[in-house]
Amino acid sequence: MLDDIKYFAYYVSFLDGDYNLLNKALWQIGRVELIKGGLLASGTIYTAGILRGLFNCFACNDFSVISSFIPEDLPSLKGTYYPENVINLLYALYYQDEDRLSEALILAQQFLEKKKRTGMEEFSVRYFISLVQKDVDGISMALQNLCRAYQRQGYPCDKIDKCFADEVHGLYRLLRFFDHALFEAIRMPSHKTFLQDFEKWQVQNQFPQGQQFYVYPQDIADANRILTK
Repeated sequence: MLDDIKYFAYYVSFLDGDYNLLNKALWQIGRVELIKGGLLASGTIYTAGILRGLFNCFACNDFSVISSFIPEDLPSLKGTYYPENVINLLYALYYQDEDRLSEALILAQQFLEKKKRTGMEEFSVRYFISLVQKDVDGISMALQNLCRAYQRQGYPCDKIDKCFADEVHGLYRLLRFFDHALFEAIRMPSHKTFLQDFEKWQVQNQFPQGQQFYVYPQDIADANRILTK
């Protein structure tokens, strides 16, 4: 039931050109992705699915999920896989931990140097490195490359999933959460998967936090509680 909402929510939002509805859709889709990512069988604590969920939540200005999914007592991750490097850097930024930040940067650089990285893996890590370094050009380039990489994803990403780079909107909005001046300085991505009109709507409406897109009826009200926990 929870998993069936994504395409319907996006379809209704785009059909009506309703960005308020899209903001709500992102909130619910992000929460569902976090639940799915947390339940997925994996050899690592953090999966690409959890990153998708976090970035979707960021796209509707819901940053409360950071402390829920990245607790302050989380130990440093090994940095073997790209989600671990993203989480390490995000942790250090969010909790303003300079020691962890230095360690996370070293691990992230080593990750990029070990073998040729491409696509979402490479540019997600490069984005966070540039964010740590407050590198305006680096952030702008990483976001633009993420839009391109988003459309080039293979299985299990379907063609319909590549039409709207929701995760890139989340990373773009994360800049504002951490540093308003940096957010104003970077170039907004210019790509068909990135909805600049949605970002203009965000500015005009003072970046509202998303709310639940669909409230489930009483007989399955547990679904509402799962989403809002």
